[in-house]
Amino acid sequence: MVKDDFGNGRPPLDQVGVCFVPDVPRYELRKIRLLNTSHCSLVRLGPLAW
Repeated sequence: MVKDDFGNGRPPLDQVGVCFVPDVPRYELRKIRLLNTSHCSLVRLGPLAW
């Protein structure tokens, strides 16, 4: 995800799969919460598997 805020036109990164969004922190916070939740769950459940 790249913030759609360019001074001299948008580079053609969308042709290679880059997503342009108006508000990056919102997506970043969602990603961090999702990853932290799954990683914390694995850390807590891992020792129980042994």
